Amino acid sequence: MKKLKRLSRMLVAGALSSALVVGAMTATSPASEALDPISLLCGPTIKWICHKPGEPNRQFIGTVCERRQFHLRTGYTCSPKKL
Repeated sequence: MKKLKRLSRMLVAGALSSALVVGAMTATSPASEALDPISLLCGPTIKWICHKPGEPNRQFIGTVCERRQFHLRTGYTCSPKKL
C-alpha cells in the first residue's frame, strides 16, 4: 500500500510539474498570437447576392463587416445566397 501511495504521489507531482513547464513555455513564447476580436465579431465568410436598382445582380463573398463596407462603397444591398 505504501508503494502505491508513493507511486501515485510521484505521478501527480510529475503531471503538475509538466503542466507548469508547458504553461510557462506557452506564456513566454514570442510567437503566441491571439485572434483579432474584431474578426470574431464579423463572423464567417459567406456568399452574398447583391442588388441595386437598375443594375445587374452581383455576387459578393465576404464577412458581415466586409459586406457592410461593400454596401457603403457601391450602394448594393446584399442578402445571403441560398443554397
